[in-house]
Amino acid sequence: MTDVNQEECRLTGGPTYLPEQLRTTVVHVDDLKVKVDFYNGWEHFERDGEFTDTGVPTFRWSMRTKAAE
Repeated sequence: MTDVNQEECRLTGGPTYLPEQLRTTVVHVDDLKVKVDFYNGWEHFERDGEFTDTGVPTFRWSMRTKAAE
């Protein structure tokens, strides 16, 4: 990370088949929501105010939407 306005976050919950490599991402420090493109749809996560043991903020799964065709 080179931008001080970005931070790594951890995505929790949601489909158990969501690959581990998609569960860590970089977001803007003010972002309250994240969406991940996965299996022709979007997995949505919202900042939950919690942190991992290493101090990384977590976003909890909130819903899935399908990609428009």
